[in-house]
Amino acid sequence: MKKVVMILEHDLIHPYVDSRPYKEAQSLIKNGYNVTFITWNLYRNNPYPDIEFFNHIKIIRKQILIRRSILILQYFFIFIITIKEIKNLNIDFIHCHDT
Repeated sequence: MKKVVMILEHDLIHPYVDSRPYKEAQSLIKNGYNVTFITWNLYRNNPYPDIEFFNHIKIIRKQILIRRSILILQYFFIFIITIKEIKNLNIDFIHCHDT
């Protein structure tokens, strides 16, 4: 089974389901792909689990805690953390949304 990682800069299902990437993921799943989302959370009090499964989609939430005063570094840390996570997943395809 081919593995696809989708990168999304906000949560896929909280506070609502983002329909565009969700529909893309469901289409890939119907065609035999294994789909994982890597999203990041920029808030200290994240009420959602780090890893969650939703309708055959694995969602990995990475916590990024950067003070607003050094916001410019935020995207650098996001990039490094996302690349490390992708290396651990042994994937075939990467699809970036809104990044």
